[in-house]
Amino acid sequence: MKILLINPPDSYAKKGSKHYPLGLGYLATKLNQLGENCEILDLATGRISLEDKMVEFKPSLVGISIYSTTLPDVKTVVSSLQSIYKGPLIAGGPHATLFPKEMLLDGFDYVVKGEGEETLPDLIAHLDNPLSVKGIAFKKNSQIIENLDRPKIHNLDEIPYPDRSLFDLDAYKKNILMGARGCTNNCKFCSNWQVSGGGIRKRSPQNVFEELLYLNEKGESKDLFIADDNFGAFRKNKLELCDLIIHSDISIDWAAQMRVDNVDEYLLRKMSDAGCSRVYFGVESGNQKILDDANKKISVPQSKSAIMMAKNAGMCVKVGIIIGLPGSYVQNLDSLNFIKETLPDEVSVHHFVPFPGTEYWNNAQKYGISIPDKSDFGSLYYHTIPKNLNFEYISKKEIQKLFELFNTELKSIGYVGPEDYVPGKRVVITPLTRDR
Repeated sequence: MKILLINPPDSYAKKGSKHYPLGLGYLATKLNQLGENCEILDLATGRISLEDKMVEFKPSLVGISIYSTTLPDVKTVVSSLQSIYKGPLIAGGPHATLFPKEMLLDGFDYVVKGEGEETLPDLIAHLDNPLSVKGIAFKKNSQIIENLDRPKIHNLDEIPYPDRSLFDLDAYKKNILMGARGCTNNCKFCSNWQVSGGGIRKRSPQNVFEELLYLNEKGESKDLFIADDNFGAFRKNKLELCDLIIHSDISIDWAAQMRVDNVDEYLLRKMSDAGCSRVYFGVESGNQKILDDANKKISVPQSKSAIMMAKNAGMCVKVGIIIGLPGSYVQNLDSLNFIKETLPDEVSVHHFVPFPGTEYWNNAQKYGISIPDKSDFGSLYYHTIPKNLNFEYISKKEIQKLFELFNTELKSIGYVGPEDYVPGKRVVITPLTRDR
């Protein structure tokens, strides 16, 4: 069967920082190994149109990966398909997992919930009678049926790592690898726990290392992002992975993201010796009460210590700050003071968004959050001040002022915007440049 998996365009994505849609790579690789003919169309690159690909490939089945923020673009893709494609249409990805019934009402025939490496091949084999397929929802005679959930894949080593030739690699700036799935925490502003089913699972160090060898052989190991939600989890395994890299003849330059409560000097130095040149910490706030209320389960001193240790290990340190988490203007202002004290190499400042599936979305009113239209998913985007979002505890004018302060005060002490970056300069990213 000829299968086309589509990554939709994202009208509000940051330009020039994209990496390939790794999840679709896993699915396509698995399907091709099972004898299907599966290709990937990444519309976010803008390098090929939907119409041209459909004419060229002529798929008999189409699947689309969906995030809440790309839903408006997904609806445009579905509308365009109606005149050129008459086969089954499958929805997958985080948004489809959280809202399967809504996806079926929006024109999809099937929804794959959660991980798809086992579910999608099973569905393809039983399209005519999908009642036995765990982990899906579907329409039958205008009736919506939601089957039992499929258990999570516990042995991740059994999943074949993605064939990167499925991607137009010239369209991307970085390579990406995933060594674990899930997260160790359940922050109130993050939907990872709800989408992944909670908990964290890991690949073995040897299995990850073998993928690194594969990438190195293909010339695709430079500018690599190891995209585990928390690289510091399973410390013993990560030390073993670092040793495998150090004692090999491969040379890679990679980045990782970590929780500040899962770092120590020895681990960071091992990572640096193994080629990790950049680390990202989701600090989120410099105010302890905001962190506690968000169930972040870290302390401000831990964040300060993690930044210092990473710098001492010779790494470039990037931190993420969320402006507008439940807390007053003065409490949110502590995040600016935190950055001025710790001076990370790069600061990424985002507007707080209660994404679908999160505690702040499910119980918004309890936290002083108002989302007037919960069906307007496209308005909830953290690169702007969303119109469809109001807070009792802080005004939009105060949020705007905080962003302006981040820009002016950090630039006054040597930070520059991404458009003016040159090596050796610190960077502040406060991307309130889009109207949504």
